[in-house]
Amino acid sequence: MQEEQSPDQPLKERSRHLRQPVLYRAVLSARQLLVRHSALAVFIFVGIFFLAVFWPLLFDGKFLFNSDLLMDSYARWAWTKQELSAGRAPLWASNFLHGYPMYLDQFGLFHPLALLFISFLPWLLAFNGILIFYFAFGAVSTYLFGRALGFSRGAAVFTTLAYVFAGQQLFWGQEISWTADIALFPLFFWLVLKLRSGSRSWIAATALATAHAWLGAYAELVIQAFLLALVWAFFHDWRDGIRRARLRTSRRFLVGAALGTLLVSPWLLVAARFIALTTRATGAVDHGGAQYLGLLNILQAIFPTVDIPIINPFYSVLWADKSVWLFMGIWPLVLGFMALRRRWQEPVVRFFAILALFAFAVSLSFLPLYNILRSLPVFELFRGAWKWCMALTLFLAVLGGFGFDYIIRSRALEARFWRRAGFVGVIGILLFAAVASIFYFFPGSARQAAAGFFYAYLFDAGRHLKPLYFYNETIALMVKRLAEQFYILRPGVFASLLPLLAIAFYGLALRSRLGARGVKALVLGTLALSLFLASRHFFLFESISWWDKQPPAAAYLSAKDGLKRYYSIGFDVGDLPDSWSPDYRRTFYAARRELIFQNENLYWGLDSIGNKNGLITARARRLLTAVIERSRGSERQTAGPLRVPVPNLQPIMPQLRMMGVGYAVAPLSLNGLKEVASFESSLGFPVKIHEVPDALPRAYLAAAVREVPPREEDAWNAVWAEDDFGQRTILECQGCSGGTATPDRRDELTLEKTTPGLAVIRTQTSGSRWVVWNEAGLPNWRATIDGAPATIVQANYLYQAVSVPAGSHEVVFRSLGVWEQFTVALAEIFRGQLLPAR
Repeated sequence: MQEEQSPDQPLKERSRHLRQPVLYRAVLSARQLLVRHSALAVFIFVGIFFLAVFWPLLFDGKFLFNSDLLMDSYARWAWTKQELSAGRAPLWASNFLHGYPMYLDQFGLFHPLALLFISFLPWLLAFNGILIFYFAFGAVSTYLFGRALGFSRGAAVFTTLAYVFAGQQLFWGQEISWTADIALFPLFFWLVLKLRSGSRSWIAATALATAHAWLGAYAELVIQAFLLALVWAFFHDWRDGIRRARLRTSRRFLVGAALGTLLVSPWLLVAARFIALTTRATGAVDHGGAQYLGLLNILQAIFPTVDIPIINPFYSVLWADKSVWLFMGIWPLVLGFMALRRRWQEPVVRFFAILALFAFAVSLSFLPLYNILRSLPVFELFRGAWKWCMALTLFLAVLGGFGFDYIIRSRALEARFWRRAGFVGVIGILLFAAVASIFYFFPGSARQAAAGFFYAYLFDAGRHLKPLYFYNETIALMVKRLAEQFYILRPGVFASLLPLLAIAFYGLALRSRLGARGVKALVLGTLALSLFLASRHFFLFESISWWDKQPPAAAYLSAKDGLKRYYSIGFDVGDLPDSWSPDYRRTFYAARRELIFQNENLYWGLDSIGNKNGLITARARRLLTAVIERSRGSERQTAGPLRVPVPNLQPIMPQLRMMGVGYAVAPLSLNGLKEVASFESSLGFPVKIHEVPDALPRAYLAAAVREVPPREEDAWNAVWAEDDFGQRTILECQGCSGGTATPDRRDELTLEKTTPGLAVIRTQTSGSRWVVWNEAGLPNWRATIDGAPATIVQANYLYQAVSVPAGSHEVVFRSLGVWEQFTVALAEIFRGQLLPAR
């Protein structure tokens, strides 16, 4: 018998939702809101991801603790802030090595946005702010590009995360210029689509994007992005019919790029004027050119922390520099393969597949394609093959976006594929567990197996290149590193395992049970979490208060004499236990700052110039590199787990005096030099400061001169052969007028004023003398004597000198401003010679 309903039963049914928990109703309402407004859901999801990645920088008072930042970027940002606060344009840095025109660097400091940030914020906060802005700009550009390709919002988010937070960008994106490059590739590709289908007003947007690129990003990657986008534009012109469209998209893109280049020409022409004299373009030869993509680096696309010392004769083919990171969360590789398999008939998919193959092939410097490209104009200046990996990650992410949309729309059609993918995921997890167990629980057996392979196939066959003890140590280090890298609690390990687990479960258990939203949540959720964990592997954070604690040795030298240079020994500090764990890297980077330190007045020791790109003059690089190499003839090493090589300075003492090096900093006592101070370090050995006797001051009267023809090799040979630079100055001229051989004791020189890029010198001499200003002599310098122009002569291969007559005179050396140098560059263009032949 049916139960009779009470009269108020309908009222109870209607009021049931009122009795539900408030939190439940709020979540239900939020879900309905996000379903109706998917753009808001995208913003919230990506926003939460950004907050998670950059939380320490935004709200926790931290900064990125990275070796290159400590040794490079931070010093420049601190110096720029100091100059702006003093009311000076940050153009010439006198205490950077031998003096350097800072506006020629590629650190993005002279981008208007960077100058705005640094003018109103403390420099570390300004650095954090511009870094986060560039990452966000890259994310917005990639998302817009994905939507313009026809991606769903989920696929566009997938492409954005996979590209912007790939290992390449996380590791190298800590440099501001590289971060600015992240947005260039998707931005240019998106603008091409707008130029194809939109009005001519998008030409102005292309011009602004080009201007932003030249001012804020690496020139090499700007050229890469421009050329690849031009190919993308031509692809659409070809599809539209070249005769009918008349290359409309390509023409518009070229016009926009030309207008943007013209917009920044006052800065760009000045930089181009110095290319022949600096290592701005060719700096990649030494450091960046040594980094390439080896075949085994493909492992880093799956396992971001792997770093194996390879000990075989095919090192350059199999393995490369450990900083070539290709990790993208694994999902882009799987879904990209799906796109190639099921959407190959689509022209755009084929286009990006070809571009990805091209970028991968160029990244392998031992393949013919790389050498062919290097033989072309412009590209012969850039030798960092690994830098093509940024474009490679974008193209792989785009292919993954195509695959993402396919599995959402056609989940039931790929049962066999996903079943196989699930088995592959399970096999990958089991293989990881097996390898981790071997290296973690049986390191002795692993070491014996590696040694047996080496002895059987390499050493006995005579293909070894170094002594036996070197290989024994390398094998032990390899096993030790692998045990550390496969440690289950490391963030990089979880970053690899999460996508593999998701693929395994989806392929074997969840595929038939998940709807479209479930698949989206699974893929995007595990991808985001994987990339977040990878960011915690690549990013190290330290409190801003740490930077304010100036190393005592730096404080001592800064207070002692801000005009004297120093030679810092101990740049290569060897390997510690737990070689690439965060704790090791933190200790290693702190050691670099204690041994080669920076502040507003001193910010680079001479021993740290061999591995940086485009930051010093070509002559300075040659001189300093030769000094360092000659000093390494007989080295000692500190004791303990950290072995620091300490070179013998006696063979290079004359060169150190000539360069104005007043102090040598080392972790050991240096024979023949007076120790003036000693400080403790965090690494267990002291930081000792030694005084170099008779070092030449920043400005002086030449005691004696020797003339050589104004040719580089003659000047180089003369300078390097001299034994006492305090008694002789090499001048690159023939028949120079002025300057006697023996100055009078009554001759005086007073340095009345010195600021970066300016020196005011007062001389009182009984005859004609040579005044030497011990800063790098580049064409941006002008000299006057009592207000009248004076001719500058290259002195001691690197520096500058003028001849002053007898009597009392005011000598001024001044570095020109950017606008003044722009007018000089225009004059050289009209004369038909932009690059000075010096």
